[in-house]
Amino acid sequence: MTEDGRLKKRKWRKRQGRCYELAYLTQQDNPDWTLVHGEVDNGHGCAIGHAWIEKDGEVYDVVLDSAFPQASYRLDRWAVVFEEYSRTEAALLLVKTKNMGPWTSDEISSVLETPAPDQSDKR
Repeated sequence: MTEDGRLKKRKWRKRQGRCYELAYLTQQDNPDWTLVHGEVDNGHGCAIGHAWIEKDGEVYDVVLDSAFPQASYRLDRWAVVFEEYSRTEAALLLVKTKNMGPWTSDEISSVLETPAPDQSDKR
């Protein structure tokens, strides 16, 4: 975030096809935002995997380089949310998987889900 609270954005030359990378990097620059992985309509009636960031009812789509109210983004783009990640969760997944997403359910559970303590020895 900038000092005045605005979203800190970088200047990217090529945005198409890089949503997971650019959404991850933008979230790392703006720790109060949530990284979202899901699907959106590609404009031709076909759902495609996509990543964007959200905060307080606002969406920033880094590929479009535009902000939208969350409700209208989800309605107009037919956006479906699969997973949401905090900055720390996304960073842990990057370190463990060596990629910026999308992450599989196996990767997510192995990195983010801590097994419950074994209760068998307690009486």
